[in-house]
Amino acid sequence: RGTLRVRTYTTFAAKWLIPRLRDFKALHPSIDVQITNGVADVDFDRDPVDVAIQYGTGKWPRTQTDLLFRDEIEPVCSPRYLAEHAPDKSRPESLLKQRLLVSHYRRSDWDDWLSATGLADLAAGTERMNFSSSVLTWQAALDGLGVAIGQFALLTPELDSKQLVRPFNKPLRRDRAHYLVRPEVQRESRKVSAFREWLLSSVSAQQKIREPMAT
Repeated sequence: RGTLRVRTYTTFAAKWLIPRLRDFKALHPSIDVQITNGVADVDFDRDPVDVAIQYGTGKWPRTQTDLLFRDEIEPVCSPRYLAEHAPDKSRPESLLKQRLLVSHYRRSDWDDWLSATGLADLAAGTERMNFSSSVLTWQAALDGLGVAIGQFALLTPELDSKQLVRPFNKPLRRDRAHYLVRPEVQRESRKVSAFREWLLSSVSAQQKIREPMAT
């Protein structure tokens, strides 16, 4: 009973957590969930939160962590933008001469993906438009402003509905991931245990849906 205080990023809250909270409330109507946003790593001695969901290596001092999903990225754009700027779908490289949409807190994503795929030279000098968060960057892609780097786990509805497409089909999986983070020594309350169990179950269900699509 009471309030469960969850800290995470604006994009994760908007694109993954909030759309699923109704399911958690149906299972645990007596637990109120309070979501706060923050970019800096959580410090449970300082921050008034019970758990956090954050991105990194999973190794933070005085915490215990559960892996949610690995960071898997790839360019995405609207179908209309693809048709306008790469009418030959077998040659999507022409998109790299258009506009690249960049999230401030993920500003290395484009360079990492371009380097991994050997396409960096094609994007040299291409205009880049910057946004303060990934959720704004993806909205710009939906509205046809350019090509963004998508995180698959957070864009499942848009990809499944074909609002966004993956023109290159060359995903890059990195060592970093999203984790559920909890205090190392604090006695775990029922509300934290309930949220952890629900969260891990929801992630597992999403991954099982994606597995047949990947094959």
